[in-house]
Amino acid sequence: NKRLYYASNKLFRSDDRGNSWKKISEDLSRQIKRDDLPVMGKIWGPEAVAKNASTSLYGNSIAISESPLKEDLLYVGTDDGLIQVTEDAGKNWRKIEKFESVPETTYVSDVVASAHSESRVYATFNNHKNADFKPYVLRSEDKGKTWTSISSNLPDNGPVWTIVEDHINPDILFVGTEYGVFFTNNGGMKWIQLKSGMPTIAVRDLEIQKRENDLLVGTFGRGIYILDNYSPLREMTEEIAQKDAYLFKIKDALMFFQDESRGQHNFGDDFFRAPNPAFGATFTYYIKDDVKTKKSIRKEDEKNLAKDNKPYVYPSFEQLKAEDIEDSPYLLFVIKNSEGDIVRMLKNPLSKGINRLTWDLRYPDLGPVDDKTDPNKKSGFPVIPGKYSVSIFKVTDNEQALLVGPQEFECKVLNNSTLPAENRKDLTNFHLEITEMNKAVYSTNQYLASLEKRIASLHNAVLAGMGQKPETLKKLRDIELKYIKLKEILSG
Repeated sequence: NKRLYYASNKLFRSDDRGNSWKKISEDLSRQIKRDDLPVMGKIWGPEAVAKNASTSLYGNSIAISESPLKEDLLYVGTDDGLIQVTEDAGKNWRKIEKFESVPETTYVSDVVASAHSESRVYATFNNHKNADFKPYVLRSEDKGKTWTSISSNLPDNGPVWTIVEDHINPDILFVGTEYGVFFTNNGGMKWIQLKSGMPTIAVRDLEIQKRENDLLVGTFGRGIYILDNYSPLREMTEEIAQKDAYLFKIKDALMFFQDESRGQHNFGDDFFRAPNPAFGATFTYYIKDDVKTKKSIRKEDEKNLAKDNKPYVYPSFEQLKAEDIEDSPYLLFVIKNSEGDIVRMLKNPLSKGINRLTWDLRYPDLGPVDDKTDPNKKSGFPVIPGKYSVSIFKVTDNEQALLVGPQEFECKVLNNSTLPAENRKDLTNFHLEITEMNKAVYSTNQYLASLEKRIASLHNAVLAGMGQKPETLKKLRDIELKYIKLKEILSG
């Protein structure tokens, strides 16, 4: 863990965290003189615009990879199309200069030694400087002696910058291209683009945080994106894709109190703080198809009629009314504790594909609600650590059907409390008692507030009505004084 590598046209190694360096290779490039290369069909003189200013140097090592399985097995890729291999820490080098379907001198953008097979290595090439925008992703099973293209269905106009291999499943790979991130779960036979918040942007670097199974994405715009816990991609298969719904394995949820001081305060106008991952238990699930509403079915029928040049039939009033009162379909997540008691119910829109919902590990807020209350966001105090389960129901126009579940997961305490509770169950019971008292006080205050409005309305009704007696106003005043006394007792 003290060893570092650094490369220019030669490779250097340090075994003491960079305090000293040793050269372990000679020049690993083709040693082509950049000034002899034609640009736009001719050789340019030293006075050409930016020829020796912002133009990148040539004949450099771009990518280095040390095998995680065999010490001293190293791969180096250069910007002039070479991959150099040593199996003895640089004493002897083997040069590879031709690759299947890749033009000579193509920039080697990345090289990665496999963590699953000593002989396997991946390489990506980027030839956009020669107006060639094809993706080049190759794999070798014999330490670079022979290569096979695994670019398959990657877009023809998306040059590839980087590649990374999953540390658990050897068939899962990620590549960063000029236009986003793609992954494969079958070794490169088919690639799928990762979207859902990931912009169409040049991805120059990828890294995996192995403990959390997070994919870190570095972009050309100097932005960092993180896909939290991509492990469901390891479960996804063609068989699962044919199911109506599927709930992926749920990662243990860590319980702690979050830092809520996320404001700018006095940090100045350039203060920036990126959001943390969603707190709680995250449910990752797959839905095969959207649910079609009556209106969407009618609109689809209209398109088909127009496509077949058939006459349009205007819907009846009853049809339009049925569309108008139809409830939008949604998913209902029912969370239970180990005793089988329901602790929370959450709604989420029903949309096809892979989706996520996070429960914040809290009971619902037991205070009063109204028509503007969002039950998903109205949370109470934390649940106790332990085993929980979740089931997903599909709700369509007041019909409920169990899709998947129940599936168990565990809530674990992050043991970093200064004054931890000795008995969390007692703490939870205390919270329940306090909540009941709060609910009673809050509800009484709400009732008294409404009573005040009723007394005022009755006072106006007596004055505005015909045949009313003045004594009624006195009775109302007596009631109002009693109300004021009650309010004083409760609220001071």
